[in-house]
Amino acid sequence: MKSKNLKFSIMIIFVLLLIGAYLGIGMFVAPVVQADNSIVDNPFDNVLDGEGDNTDIDISPDDDDVGGSSPVYLPANSINAVNYVLDELYSKPGYKTGISIYFNANGSLGGIGNLSLTQLIKGTGQKCGDEALEELYFYYNSGVSDFFLDRNWILNEYRSIYTNEETDEAWRALTRNSNAKDNYYNLDDKSELSVSSVEEIFGTYYILFSYPLPINFSSKLCTVTEDNSRDSNYRYITLSFSANNVPENYRSYYHGLVKDLPVIDNVYYKTFTFTFTINKRTGNLIKVVNNQYMSGSVNIVGLPAEINVNVEYVFNIVACDEPFEIPQPHLQSVKYEEVFNQWQEILLAENTKQQETE
Repeated sequence: MKSKNLKFSIMIIFVLLLIGAYLGIGMFVAPVVQADNSIVDNPFDNVLDGEGDNTDIDISPDDDDVGGSSPVYLPANSINAVNYVLDELYSKPGYKTGISIYFNANGSLGGIGNLSLTQLIKGTGQKCGDEALEELYFYYNSGVSDFFLDRNWILNEYRSIYTNEETDEAWRALTRNSNAKDNYYNLDDKSELSVSSVEEIFGTYYILFSYPLPINFSSKLCTVTEDNSRDSNYRYITLSFSANNVPENYRSYYHGLVKDLPVIDNVYYKTFTFTFTINKRTGNLIKVVNNQYMSGSVNIVGLPAEINVNVEYVFNIVACDEPFEIPQPHLQSVKYEEVFNQWQEILLAENTKQQETE
């Protein structure tokens, strides 16, 4: 009986970790790799086919190859070069991103047992003007324990978050009637749909991958661990943050998603790096890889539980020189009209109350 309780306690730890993945990718594990040797699939593969209800995005990783023959002269300083290409990207009318995420967590309780879970995510992000859209498919490979599948603790679903800063609306749609392999989703009557302000959606998720990186790269916060410009076509720059310098918004991201998990307060970042791949001929940023490796401990039923978490985020990026239309998947939901009317009633009530107090 005691061993069953211990095993269940370990499972509960990972269930809470996966809640983080459910809400916005939470805490995650795999060997740290460089941008040109990713452990995850190319996020453009089988995601941007534009089938059925899936968003059509006419984009290819090779789009960046179009350009003049003369090379662009980037700043020699590594951090300055990163900030330069980021500024250039964000100054464009818009950009589109292929997203691929590998998550694995493992741990033990009192030195007993060893459990490892893997969650995979792929999707796209795009931003143009005041609008942005993030679409993610959560899925898994074979071999997952039925214990987790039966309880929906390993995710197999589609989620989109659309934001419009001009109208101050943020729509979140989620459905388990989806298939990552076929890029299919259906926002039927069993799906979820909610709307809030843009500020509220960031208060829930802290980081949206369709938006600019919420981080400051400076010599005071990070160090250059690689600047490989020997390649004739690409320049690779890796910036590393110490545990004390991990940006607060990333800490808030994890703490806010799994507030009830004690191990969060003891998490220690062993690795927190960004690797940038820059096309030397065009000066365009074409790929970003964020590696995070964490460990933590907490007492469960009087025994120490040790957890190791590592996540790799891969973003393939294409800058757009012309404005484009941002799709709105939530409009496809059978619940859209109902949720929209309820939201309008809430806004009307709030405006009336504000006018009465003025």
